[in-house]
Amino acid sequence: MYSKVVLNPVEAEIIYKEPIQMDEEGLIMLETPRVFQEFLGVVSYSDGCTISKGKTKEIYLVFPNHIPCKRPLKNWFQIALLSGNETLVADPLGCSARYKGFLPGMLQTSTLGFHKFTLEDEPRAIPIDYVLFIYDSADYQAFLEGVNKFFEDHYNHGKNAIEDHYGNRILVSDESRQPMILVPVQLLIGGKEYICTTWEYILKK
Repeated sequence: MYSKVVLNPVEAEIIYKEPIQMDEEGLIMLETPRVFQEFLGVVSYSDGCTISKGKTKEIYLVFPNHIPCKRPLKNWFQIALLSGNETLVADPLGCSARYKGFLPGMLQTSTLGFHKFTLEDEPRAIPIDYVLFIYDSADYQAFLEGVNKFFEDHYNHGKNAIEDHYGNRILVSDESRQPMILVPVQLLIGGKEYICTTWEYILKK
């Protein structure tokens, strides 16, 4: 699909700027997990809407050991970023925090019980169930306000829970240095087909 550069562990740590682990299959896992809060929807009380939250999950981010052959070399976070004010996929929160880019992938729970989100860089031929959206850390408060408003608006339209057909729910990071949300693909306008088409466009840029 595109020309690739294969990274060794030393190169991967330099590009991602944090400690990594590389397994026998060549997958790169960032050693520091990101903390996400499961959002279940809204419950109504006499004094207004209260957002219902589920489990807190530490999620490890996993990437292929290759990156597109571009100069200078970029990690997958950087490759995902949209240029300028370009908007390719509708901001799923509709909040004023600047939405920067997205990564398609799979969210899984390992046999050891830990959670990992694995980027699928060629998602058209591979199942994906979530998309990781990345926001501007400078607008963290606006990001949090957007999260609340999104769920309140959803409730006001007659729905008190948000999940896909498999029970996957929206996960919101509590990481101010890099706010992110994980959204089930089925909940996005256009679904997997639109995400794949847009992702291919980003890789070709």
